Amino acid sequence: MIAGGVGGTSYWMFNYPFDYVKTLMQSDKLGDFKYKTMLQCFSEQYKAGGAGVFFKGYVICMMRSFPVNAAAITVYRFMQNLTGTASS
Repeated sequence: MIAGGVGGTSYWMFNYPFDYVKTLMQSDKLGDFKYKTMLQCFSEQYKAGGAGVFFKGYVICMMRSFPVNAAAITVYRFMQNLTGTASS
């Protein structure tokens, strides 16, 4: 559980700005894209709101990160053991 929690939290800690940009690009209107590249999206978002814009929702994400990822790795390992596919 600890490994899953620490691993998930570490991932979000360093990748949150990229996930924010990915989400903006995914929510673009199909066929009428506002952002052509991630670099363009980063640039326009930075100009509009500074560095802080990339961390909207960061605190909530970090609060849920440890328990969600700890549970995920625990269930994964349980299912491996249940199905006999766990590695030694």
